[in-house]
Amino acid sequence: CFLYSKCDGERSCCTDSVYYDSYHGPCNTCISGRVNCIAAPQCFNYSVMDETTRNINFKAVHGEGDIDIHYCDGLGLKTQSPSWHGPGYYRMMPPAGVVMPEFSVDFNSCGTHSPMRIVGSHPQEKFVETEATFCAKYFEEDCHHTLKGTVTLCDGYYVYYLPDVTNCHQRFCAAMKPNYPEEDSADLL
Repeated sequence: CFLYSKCDGERSCCTDSVYYDSYHGPCNTCISGRVNCIAAPQCFNYSVMDETTRNINFKAVHGEGDIDIHYCDGLGLKTQSPSWHGPGYYRMMPPAGVVMPEFSVDFNSCGTHSPMRIVGSHPQEKFVETEATFCAKYFEEDCHHTLKGTVTLCDGYYVYYLPDVTNCHQRFCAAMKPNYPEEDSADLL
């Protein structure tokens, strides 16, 4: 963030340190204050997804003695994820992870049957809401179903606008790094 100064409507801006306008002389009517540096309100107004079961390394399998968890990111679905509050802005946080993966995630991962990832790369320009496609894996089919949303790079983290999934069991996944599945170990959580 930075400080700004502004003279009245007939004068141009003056500097914060001198309060002098080089074109018009001393600036007696300067107004100083903080500028809201975040142009994207979703960077401050989001829900958190932080369940351990949402991480790409959490396997949701059935079988004797296995954990049988198959959450969905859809309102009103019988296995609705604990952190799902309907369509809106979400931030991934530990222990789930900090970003959505950009790579194909194994079927029966992330606490669901059909894990969802972002298609393509995350944006690098700060505070710009960018359209995104999210893809659900189903068995061996990498992109069985897609949904549209957005992603915004905030100040060192991403915020996603996520829709309700259309089928249970689909769930948005989280990883510690967007494109390195082999380095995304549970030890990092």
